[in-house]
Amino acid sequence: MKYFLDSSAWISYLEGQERGVKVHNVLSKNNEIFIISVNIAEVVSKVKRKL
Repeated sequence: MKYFLDSSAWISYLEGQERGVKVHNVLSKNNEIFIISVNIAEVVSKVKRKL
């Protein structure tokens, strides 16, 4: 199956939030994942601000 994950989904997953469990389930199966570069920049920015 194909999935498009936005920055909020990745952040939930990386922070270990309850919503991130759904992302983990998608990633753990043989799925096709799409993300645009702007979303990657948003996730990196959020992670850097938390450090």
